[in-house]
Amino acid sequence: MRLRRRLRRGLRRRLRRLSAAKLPHSMKPRLGLKPLDWVILAACLAAVISISAFVFKTGGDELYVHITAGSGEWIEPLDQEKEIEIEGPIGITFVHIHGGEVEITDSACDNKLCVGMGSISAEHQWIACLPNDVFVEIGGKASDPGGLDAATF
Repeated sequence: MRLRRRLRRGLRRRLRRLSAAKLPHSMKPRLGLKPLDWVILAACLAAVISISAFVFKTGGDELYVHITAGSGEWIEPLDQEKEIEIEGPIGITFVHIHGGEVEITDSACDNKLCVGMGSISAEHQWIACLPNDVFVEIGGKASDPGGLDAATF
């Protein structure tokens, strides 16, 4: 018990002496930033802001139609009128872009489910004609990406 008290007292005395002693300049803790540190910090902050602005830029309604088939790929703007004939393994599939919408108007498949899907107009919507290996999707950056769709209900 006495030994513990002596050790504690001795340890406390040594700590007081060390804290009261003057440390050399190289061992003193630095609290402030040097001018070059501020320059580096400002450059890093500017880089983060510019990259964020580039990635999250608001471009409005820049929607496009991305059509993928066994014979190739097509990318067309959604705001123009166009009829595209796509050759597939079992025949021709007709994709019609009009008035901000896209639809498959006719296909060589037997069940015509792709024609029955109707037209699509929002980002990430798609139509597929699996027998003829045709996939139509709307991509891009919409101004209201959080809208409701039929899958919500």
